[in-house]
Amino acid sequence: MAEYVAGEDVCVRAIFERADQIMYQKKMLLKSLGAQTRGNEPNESAYDLDFDDIAALSMKRHLLIADDVATNREILGALLEDDYEILYASDGTQTLEMLRRYKDQIALLLLDLYMPNMTGREVLAEMQVDEDLMSIPVIVVTVDADVELDCLQIGAMDFIPKPYPDIEIVKARISQCIELSENRDLIRRTQRDRLTGLYNIEYFIRYVDRFDQTYEGAAPDAVVCDVVQFHEVNDRYGRQFGDLVLRSIGMSIGRLARRIGGIGCRKEGDTFLLYCPHQDDYEQLFARFVDEVFVEKETAGKVSLRFGVFVDARLEADIEERFVCARIAADSLEDNSNGMVGFYQYQGR
Repeated sequence: MAEYVAGEDVCVRAIFERADQIMYQKKMLLKSLGAQTRGNEPNESAYDLDFDDIAALSMKRHLLIADDVATNREILGALLEDDYEILYASDGTQTLEMLRRYKDQIALLLLDLYMPNMTGREVLAEMQVDEDLMSIPVIVVTVDADVELDCLQIGAMDFIPKPYPDIEIVKARISQCIELSENRDLIRRTQRDRLTGLYNIEYFIRYVDRFDQTYEGAAPDAVVCDVVQFHEVNDRYGRQFGDLVLRSIGMSIGRLARRIGGIGCRKEGDTFLLYCPHQDDYEQLFARFVDEVFVEKETAGKVSLRFGVFVDARLEADIEERFVCARIAADSLEDNSNGMVGFYQYQGR
């Protein structure tokens, strides 16, 4: 059995997945003690299903069809309604409204490019900068075959021309895109911190190593960010507020990493890591970062951040040690009277 955890569980499925994991652990314990499990039975049914199988069979996925021509929406919806629950939008603005309202249910967006108020291309661009929408797969549906490459480059997963090809081809492309997206999300959940969406420390170290291999001549910096006296923040304002702060920092770290070509991570608790190409003015960069994190009045004035920077971090061969050095620089700022950015002076070995 698993119970709902406020601030951590974003959907019912997460609770069932946790319950399933607990059940598996219990099964392994019983098996180690000599208990008989279904895995030991010689005549185990080929039709035994786990929770994921049952969910996949019992629930239709939701599709959003966005097209300003009502006939097009109705024709495509009628062809797909036996396999999917269909939602509709008639222009770009309504498309974004529907995506945000049903972001946890929509498995795929079928998007027409030429719509009033906001074009399909503008919708795609908006989705790429929205943390809640960027993972929803999109198939562009249009008469203009010349824009296929452009749409794929700005985030579309596939392209279906008008007039529609055989419906079985359309269904196959939809099914494949959904499956690829779900597999990608599964991989993402194993690589990333649940609360913030950043890489966990294990995968972060792997990607830092890959970064070094890709940019052999670069001199990247290792950065540590943490919340000053975070345990006091939790005690005073509650865990829900603390989680809000951590999510906000995590989202801002992710945006900053994408903007400057770096990699972000939540290591543990209130500690965040950033590995990035060298920046000339960290004081100014992190001042803007803090303004972005605390733009909401609920957090402004209640929380302070500090940063430690190890410039040219590849002077230290061991990747994890680079961030230990950056952490030393952050810890050297006992309070904010000395500023919020400390720099590590490498002494060599």
